[in-house]
Amino acid sequence: MIDVSHGYKIKRIHVNPGCRLSYQTHEHRSEHWVVVFGTATCTIDDRVTVAGPGSTVDVPQGAKHRLANEGT
Repeated sequence: MIDVSHGYKIKRIHVNPGCRLSYQTHEHRSEHWVVVFGTATCTIDDRVTVAGPGSTVDVPQGAKHRLANEGT
């Protein structure tokens, strides 16, 4: 956890090579991801995109989403 306050939470998440987070949804919040290092495979509902350093990804409230590191 980097910072938390009313209405927002900032986390640093490290996804190891070959791993991924669970495919989940949040009914009461949206998410905004910033890729700092490496390449992220981002699944939002049925759309898959690849994002590199400096890229941002918006996850709308209620969307099913997952973050993966398919690199080595």
